[in-house]
Amino acid sequence: MALLAMCGAVTGCDGKSEPPPDTQAPEMVNWAVDIAPVMYRACMGCHVGESVLDMDGIGHFPLKTYEEAAAVGIYLQEVAVSRRMPPWPGRAEDGCGPDEGWKDDPTLTTDEIRSILEWADGEMAQGDLALAPDPPQTPDPALSGATQELFGDEPVAPPPSVDTYTCLLLDPGLEETSWLTGVQALPDNRTILGTVATYLVDPEQVPVFEDKAGADGAYDCFALPTDEGARLVGIWSPGSPAFEPPEGSGFEAAVGTRVLVRIHYHVWTDEAVGADSTGVALRWSAENPGAKATMVPVGNFDAEPGLVRQAGETQASFEVGLQPMHVEEMLATPTEAQANQAIWALAGWMHFAGAEMDVVLEGSGGEQACMLGIRQWDPDWLRGYRFNGPISDLPVWESGAQLRVACTYDNTDFNENLSERLEDEGLAGPVPMALGDGPLDENCLVFVGLVER
Repeated sequence: MALLAMCGAVTGCDGKSEPPPDTQAPEMVNWAVDIAPVMYRACMGCHVGESVLDMDGIGHFPLKTYEEAAAVGIYLQEVAVSRRMPPWPGRAEDGCGPDEGWKDDPTLTTDEIRSILEWADGEMAQGDLALAPDPPQTPDPALSGATQELFGDEPVAPPPSVDTYTCLLLDPGLEETSWLTGVQALPDNRTILGTVATYLVDPEQVPVFEDKAGADGAYDCFALPTDEGARLVGIWSPGSPAFEPPEGSGFEAAVGTRVLVRIHYHVWTDEAVGADSTGVALRWSAENPGAKATMVPVGNFDAEPGLVRQAGETQASFEVGLQPMHVEEMLATPTEAQANQAIWALAGWMHFAGAEMDVVLEGSGGEQACMLGIRQWDPDWLRGYRFNGPISDLPVWESGAQLRVACTYDNTDFNENLSERLEDEGLAGPVPMALGDGPLDENCLVFVGLVER
């Protein structure tokens, strides 16, 4: 029995020599099995340029093949370990956010980061390409069951070297009250696309937007159109999935409603860039899906009680001086119509001096729940953070509960986002900022997705 127990430990049961199982060398981390799945899941939505040498587009270089990834392997290691990539500022690492994580969160797992680290530190092995998954057909997941695609009349040709914002007023031709249950951007010129936000304009507000848009339906629009009644229904940035309210809900749209698409062009080159014909895919339903969904703007208050008085202030005022880590806070209770609805999404909004944002739900009994913590705010990456689960499992904005929005600003030369904008505006350094709609003003705003229970 003792000899039988040794079988395989030294000579193996077939008589051939082999090492003990616990001393066999682990399989080397390789592109095909370990790295390609990570690149295809979390990186290819942005990294769709033509070549590493051209450094083309928002993501600058492609990551579709082994050769492309190996050429920037050390860089991949650095941004993965530091968690700078993929861009997802609303991480729940400090206990702020849902315990189960956000829906469609592209953040790398610990195992994925370890694989990239070992691969870049080692021989960057290719592995058996036959074992690699097929790359995705498109960088962004398509909207399942889309019923309509809308595009502007003419391509947009943004100028070089400066960020611009263009709004397109489009007519979906609704002949009856309809329900919008999903939106997805249809990107064209990915080399310059930053974010795409989609809104619904109710019939009574359409004349206001028609005056702005003119005959071709397009106009410059840095300021958010929510101030004039447009309703946010979709948010996209490179790699984003379709923006969909919870199952069994939708955005209501009356006959005569228009679709407004706000496109942020991030033009980082001094050379002329190609025109863009980005549009949107929409999924309409003639039947009420069961519950009404909305995206409600909360914040941007200019006086008490909505604007919270900060330490040292005798009266609340929104003033961002030339300093780092300046905080302004907004405090809101739900309206009668909003009270006791479930919260299904959150999306923060600041301008170029923004640094961080915290959204906290404060119950009537004093309990607090940090709903969203945005770290390293970047206006180039507008994100919509959606909760997982059915409507019955979502957090609720109860009557009497308060939503506190704390915005932190870095109005100094150390803020790279701000420095780029100051250069675009021809300014040598930061300037004091107030609450407003211009690029050198600031905002403290969160869009709260609500749905009837």
